[in-house]
Amino acid sequence: MSSVGPVQKLAAVLAAVPLAIPCWQSSAFGKDLRPPQAAVSKSRPAELKATDVLLLPGNVLAGGVHDSDGQPIADTEIVVSLGRQEIARGLTDELGEFVIEVPRGGTYLVVTGQTVVLVRAWTGTAAPPKCATRLHLTQSKITVRGQTPVGGGIDPLLGVLLIGGIAAAIAIPLAINANDDDNDNRPSASPP
Repeated sequence: MSSVGPVQKLAAVLAAVPLAIPCWQSSAFGKDLRPPQAAVSKSRPAELKATDVLLLPGNVLAGGVHDSDGQPIADTEIVVSLGRQEIARGLTDELGEFVIEVPRGGTYLVVTGQTVVLVRAWTGTAAPPKCATRLHLTQSKITVRGQTPVGGGIDPLLGVLLIGGIAAAIAIPLAINANDDDNDNRPSASPP
């Protein structure tokens, strides 16, 4: 039985390389396929930078919600919480504006859609000099690449790579085995 030649060894190694490298580390197609950090980890209050906002008389938190293009978002829900406890809830009007009464000045989490903001709400007598009078929230859609489309299915590029890798993993050992069989059946060129 003859040994496997260097060409067959190289072919086997090259066929196995795509199976050993995670697809998100491949830059062969100029795409970064790693999931964005926003999709992997959730925001925690300790990671958020606080926004100082002046409460209106009567401890009212006022502000507006807009999309990433600056257009107001009507009828979107605003939730104000203190730790894990919900304090207040409200909706934006047709201009994307909201007013929500809170119990007192303090630090709150304000959530709308995918947007989470840590707010330090100040009363008029305790507010720092450069304190905003309104809370501006920007709501944007999070796009996560590399997930199954809404209609189901698989990314065509991933499908081609997967099928090609499986075909190579099957075909190369068969070719090497067939080559070995051919070498065994050949008459010896050396004299007896």
